[in-house]
Amino acid sequence: NAIGDAGVAALLGAIAGGALPTLETLNLGGNPIGAAGQAALAAAIRGGGLGRLERLFIGSPSAELRAACEGRGIDVG
Repeated sequence: NAIGDAGVAALLGAIAGGALPTLETLNLGGNPIGAAGQAALAAAIRGGGLGRLERLFIGSPSAELRAACEGRGIDVG
């Protein structure tokens, strides 16, 4: 899908607006998501966003994103 940092920001904006309230698995693997996108995902997860997320596939998660996921019991890889 070629979702990069801007795509992650748009996705998180939609989620913050009420989209995907029952999302349990998010597969972003194979997309060029950089440090900014991963930091935004981590902040959203730490802030309680993606409340039902159980699994996040992103390929190579940053330490910050991994810690945010582990803090919420989200399987990340």
